[in-house]
Amino acid sequence: MAGCSGQNTTDTSSGGNGVFDEVAKTFTGPTGKHKVTYEVDYGDGNMVKTTTYYLNENKIRIDLTSAGETTKTYSVDGTITMCTKQGDSFTCLTISPTDINNPASDIEYNFPEDNIKESGYILSRDGTITVSEHTAKCYKASYGETIQRYCFSDENVMLYTKTITEEGDIVIFEAKEYSTDVSETDFLLPSGAEVVDLGKELQDLQNDLGNGVGGDTTAGMEALGECYSGCDAQYGSDTEALEGCYGSCLG
Repeated sequence: MAGCSGQNTTDTSSGGNGVFDEVAKTFTGPTGKHKVTYEVDYGDGNMVKTTTYYLNENKIRIDLTSAGETTKTYSVDGTITMCTKQGDSFTCLTISPTDINNPASDIEYNFPEDNIKESGYILSRDGTITVSEHTAKCYKASYGETIQRYCFSDENVMLYTKTITEEGDIVIFEAKEYSTDVSETDFLLPSGAEVVDLGKELQDLQNDLGNGVGGDTTAGMEALGECYSGCDAQYGSDTEALEGCYGSCLG
């Protein structure tokens, strides 16, 4: 559990004074390489998720475990790979920076909090706590009846958040492990994983369509996009089902 120390809530802000600028700077993101494992408790005793973030320069890895399901997402030099565990092994879908529809620009090292810079927040310093044997500086943000507490390491890594909503629901996001020891091996795909080059399949399809009637690929690609969107809507992050659905789109 997180341990608390002295509180300091005398300097508040709803705009641009010292606390606001300090918090905004903290939210620019972490510095240096690190690994942090969070437990996310949604307060109902059942919905507990574990998420691990790895960061090393231009490499990011995010592991999510929920209800016994594990998904690993990698962003390495612009190449995106999502691996889902199927039984005792992993199946991975990958797309390189040169492939069409690469979503690399959408995968960032971010956290699911509201924008703390938004006008109307009341901000204050809120002492320090000890999380995973690290001292974290804390801030409190209130907006209407919603109250949030954010606590960061010296490297601007989020170690703890607590949100109390207007309805009284409580969500706690707490680091259970935190380390700055990250190696290149942390960004290797799971051993023995089956890797499907999604970008290559899309390119092959585009080439096939280009050799079709009149060489007109526009209608075919639009139809493919609609088919893929249907797969995404139906199967979400179920990699095995997605692979089969994408295959049916490829005909």
